[in-house]
Amino acid sequence: MSWKSLDPKNWRGTLKFRLVKYYVGVFTVLWIVSMLLVYNSQRLFQLQSAKKALFNLATECQFELICHKEGPVDAIAIPISNIPNSCMAKLQNALKGFVPYAAYHDMNESQYLLAGFHEGSSLLVTCNAPNGEILSVEQGHNLEYLEFLRGEFNEEPYGQGQNSMLLILAEKNGKLLTSSSFDSAFLPLVEELFRQDGPMQGYRRVSNGKKSLLFFISELFDGNLLLVAQNMESYDANLRHLLAIFCCSMLVFIIVGICLAFWVAQNFSDGLAQISQTALEIARGHYDRRVDSNSRGTEIEPLIQAFNNMADNTEKMLKELENVTDDIAHDLRTPLTRMQARAELELASHGNVDFAASIAENCDEMLSTINTMLEITRIEKRVSHVSLTPVNVNALLEKLHEAFLTISEDRNIQFNLLLPQNGMTIYGNPRQLEQMAANLIDNAIKYTRDGGSVNVMLENKDNNLVLSVSDTGIGISPKDISRVYDRFFRGDASRSTPGNGLGLSMVKAIVESMGGHVTVESTQGVGSMFVVTLPLAPPKAG
Repeated sequence: MSWKSLDPKNWRGTLKFRLVKYYVGVFTVLWIVSMLLVYNSQRLFQLQSAKKALFNLATECQFELICHKEGPVDAIAIPISNIPNSCMAKLQNALKGFVPYAAYHDMNESQYLLAGFHEGSSLLVTCNAPNGEILSVEQGHNLEYLEFLRGEFNEEPYGQGQNSMLLILAEKNGKLLTSSSFDSAFLPLVEELFRQDGPMQGYRRVSNGKKSLLFFISELFDGNLLLVAQNMESYDANLRHLLAIFCCSMLVFIIVGICLAFWVAQNFSDGLAQISQTALEIARGHYDRRVDSNSRGTEIEPLIQAFNNMADNTEKMLKELENVTDDIAHDLRTPLTRMQARAELELASHGNVDFAASIAENCDEMLSTINTMLEITRIEKRVSHVSLTPVNVNALLEKLHEAFLTISEDRNIQFNLLLPQNGMTIYGNPRQLEQMAANLIDNAIKYTRDGGSVNVMLENKDNNLVLSVSDTGIGISPKDISRVYDRFFRGDASRSTPGNGLGLSMVKAIVESMGGHVTVESTQGVGSMFVVTLPLAPPKAG
């Protein structure tokens, strides 16, 4: 496989390109969706972890503020709204007007511990979960809580480190009463929090581009606000790091995916490409070409086998047809030769001269046609080995120009020959080259009206010999152009002109045997131009 085949310009729109595009596209979309799910799950997990930590810390602060002792270690903090209705109903019956501010339940959720206020006194109540029975009621301590909280806030915020957790006691108008120690750079975020609309409770996130805080706001029994904030910089940094990993891995995945998809597509399309190439070679006349079977897969192998079987049948049919044609030509040539000989004997004996002359002339024409058919077949099938010799094409064309000049002058046709100053030499068979050029010139003069012109030009283009023969003749109709090289084909406009329809077939056979090609451009009623292109280098054997 050449690097040229990797150029998208050479295979865009092919099956290979579509396979690579769809393969990479589908798996890239799946990768992006998967990564987005992972990223979003991680983001939500971090956010829920931060919220849980803030809630636990706020509940613990409320509990310690009311009870002046550490919160229970073997219990789980819960929102007030999660207290069972049975417990709340019993509390309201026994302690009418009791308002809980912090709540816990044990690991089995069998008991609930509630810290709150009743008629201005702090209470710690323990309830039984199944029936809401009140198990115990303890009296709290009504001390100056501002000093208590200031002492609590000044401690290291629960091992989190400075600027990681922020604890703030503030009035509802935003006035700060006390707080833990933190960087003053966070104060604008606290001020921004109080400028926001909406109730000051629950979770709020405030960012200013450089800093980001997640707040949990709870109201104390006296109406002041307890703010517990988590610095989200480390969380955001983790998400950015995760996103960078995803982007890098996606880039690697796309590159690897393209290579893998190209490899898969290459293996899949190699069989189709080989079938296409073999079909083109067969179309050029190499009927013995077949597609090699290299176990390309169950999808391609049956196609290769079917193609090879079709090629075998086609080659067999063409050979049989050629053999029939050759046999007919040989069988006809023998009796025609005898008839011609009898006619010549009749002429020599001064018998029926006119009849004998007519028979001899017709036999000569039929033998010429048959010999031309056999010659075309030999050239196309490369039956006989032809030695290649250097041929001076300038000299060959000058010879033909001199030979056809008399005919063109008799019809007042201007016959022009344009040759390069430096003589051009090509490796080929002199007789076949002369026959090819003579057929083109003869056709041009034959189908050009009296007083017209015929131009023969020889050029060297890109190390190729280019011979063009143009005329101002009757031209070829568009429907006939594709058939001008068929044997015995003659257009409607040329049927009145003598000929057997084999001249251009001979030209095409000779040109293609030398590795070249012939093209035609024609406008009906204006003229035609045949262009023969032959490589100057000797053609490779095969």
